[in-house]
Parts: sequence; structure tokens; C-alpha cells
Amino acid sequence: MLTESGRVDTDGLDIDDETVVLRLLTAKGGRIRQSSVVERTDWSPAKVSRLLTRMEKRNRIDRVRMGREKIVVSGDGAS
Repeated sequence: MLTESGRVDTDGLDIDDETVVLRLLTAKGGRIRQSSVVERTDWSPAKVSRLLTRMEKRNRIDRVRMGREKIVVSGDGAS
């Protein structure tokens, strides 16, 4: 899932963006900084924000503000 450099490795599989985020959460023990999602996926900050907003509305994840950062945590519907 994660390479030695900490980037997402999908092994050439065609998986959706939500699955990538959920796998990152699993690999990081259920918590990850939103900025780390950007770094590890090479997606734009805007794309990550929109994706996480959709996931949050569907209770797949939760986001908690910690100072100027947002922490993404596994939500009730995440599995």
C-alpha cells in the first residue's frame, strides 16, 4: 500500500480515490493529517479537500481541526 518513501502504491490497480484515502488511514492507524494525504497521493489540496468533504458527509471519515491543520480520522462508516 505505502512505498518506503510513504507514497501510495496502488500496484497498478484501478481503485477509486476514497479507497486510497481509506487505505492510507488504515496504514496510519486510523489518523492522518490532511496535508499528508496531499503529500502521499500527489493530488492537489483542492482535490483532497473536496474528496474529504464528500467522505465526511457520508460518515466515511471525520475531520478534526488541530490549530491550523485538519486531522482525518476513520468515521463510523469507514471500514
